[in-house]
Amino acid sequence: FGQTASEAMSCGTPVICYKTSGLRDIVNNDINGVLINPFDYNEMANKIKELLNNDNKLKIFGENARQKAIAEWSYEKVSEKYRKIYTNLMK
Repeated sequence: FGQTASEAMSCGTPVICYKTSGLRDIVNNDINGVLINPFDYNEMANKIKELLNNDNKLKIFGENARQKAIAEWSYEKVSEKYRKIYTNLMK
């Protein structure tokens, strides 16, 4: 799980990252960020420039990133997941 990516998204900042580890579960490609083939630094550079030069897309991705953070990682959502785990364990 990429803590830095989830923190960025909670601030409304889209994430451009390699398709590795937990980052694939955090970033929804072309919705709230961009997933790049692992270690393709040319693609990474091009996607960064592309997003920074498209204010509308940057805004939409940022809004989508914030919405995902609220929907999946807010205090209420996480505490409810823990409550369900504890309830199931006590049965």
